[in-house]
Amino acid sequence: MNCKNCNNRVLVVDDVEINLIIAEELLTLHDLQIETSDNGQTVIDKVMVGEAYDIIFMDLFMPNMDGIETTTKLRALGYNGKIIMLTDDDAFADASKRADVYDLFDGYLPKPIEMPKLENLLHRFLQKHQIPVKSAPSVDKSRLKRAFKCDTENAIKILREVREDGINNSNIELLTSTFHSIKSALANFGESEKSKTAFALEKAGTNGDKEYISTHIDSFIQILEDVVPKPVCQPSSGEISSDGAQDIVFICKALEELKDACNDYSMSLANSTIDDLLKSPLKSTTQSFVEEIRDLLYSDSDFEEASEKIDEFLKEYTF
Repeated sequence: MNCKNCNNRVLVVDDVEINLIIAEELLTLHDLQIETSDNGQTVIDKVMVGEAYDIIFMDLFMPNMDGIETTTKLRALGYNGKIIMLTDDDAFADASKRADVYDLFDGYLPKPIEMPKLENLLHRFLQKHQIPVKSAPSVDKSRLKRAFKCDTENAIKILREVREDGINNSNIELLTSTFHSIKSALANFGESEKSKTAFALEKAGTNGDKEYISTHIDSFIQILEDVVPKPVCQPSSGEISSDGAQDIVFICKALEELKDACNDYSMSLANSTIDDLLKSPLKSTTQSFVEEIRDLLYSDSDFEEASEKIDEFLKEYTF
């Protein structure tokens, strides 16, 4: 099986939705036919019915069937197309110790994806590679936020289930894969410090350090719960609208904290501050303003404009 007439067909395989979106956005700068898949079995099914691609970008660390197993099965089916390993440097360092890796893969693209390295691979493997139509990708922020929410909630669900069952040798691989996936999602969503926490837990899983994971899993679940975006235009439970008394000192302090969170680009702190505000008695005008800031952050991630609006509100509005 080869790809003589693929016409610049590219397949990206990754179990983390936010990673697929970013890869797709970067690849759309080129004249390519782009497909995505979130698991290895789907790729095998495609190849078995005759599908072929100029390049398959294969995530290395996926649950159920990882990238090495998927690629091994593809090669066993006679698939000769280019397959590029897609993973972070640490996972690549571990994988490169295996002798068969260099026979399976045709190259390596580190995550997070950098445009010059992606460009180099495209020029190398695509016969009719086109010059990018734009100098930089324009990522759909609302789509990115929805994907991150989905990835994070899925990770929380898995971690809770494993915690309840008890961490043992039968689920340590699932845990490690989950930490790896959410590490990448957090990094792509701008939560680099939280991504480092996920990396520490991933390494503990790789080393079989169940005690470390048991000690830190609850706090990490809480980190994920704090950072996951809240639904756009959905009231928080306990949200109160009141045209009566409101705690002016609390509101001013909370809005200042919200402005600081915007200036620091901290979605998690902004989330918790907005929740605190909406759970307190507010005049309808104040509540409408807080909801406006919430929607501005959750829909557009426009921290700068949110900070400016809060500053103007504090200067001009009479509580």
